[in-house]
Amino acid sequence: MNKFYLTAFAGLLFAALAWVGCSDNEVAGGVSEETNTIAGILVDKKGTPVVSAMVYCKSVEADTVTSSDETDSKGKFNLPVKRFGNYGISATVDSLAYYEVVEFKGKDVELNTATLKETADVSGRVMLRQDSAAAGGDSCGPDPFCEGGT
Repeated sequence: MNKFYLTAFAGLLFAALAWVGCSDNEVAGGVSEETNTIAGILVDKKGTPVVSAMVYCKSVEADTVTSSDETDSKGKFNLPVKRFGNYGISATVDSLAYYEVVEFKGKDVELNTATLKETADVSGRVMLRQDSAAAGGDSCGPDPFCEGGT
């Protein structure tokens, strides 16, 4: 009789562990694995979906590409993210570009329409704040502004 109860208990324990492991409960980072996405539709300036364009997702806090995706036949992209924070979403096609910073708080971020805009050249003296990421943090010494290239 003890074998029967032991087998029944082991079966119930296995079923409970399988149920917990397959549920949509929160995981590391505080969100479900299925909802960690930033998604949208990439369109050109006429509103036409852009097909087979690469869209990149980069953390603003860390200097690495987090993820990328190629747009499908309808211009849709889906970028997986793992941590809460701000992300720069970018794409370039010929002389058009898109960039937007979005905040991921643990729920899907729907950008809806991401519209490519004309790019332009900038020249002259570029001044960056010392604490900006583009200036490299405090690598410019005591001067509150850093000079960039032309």
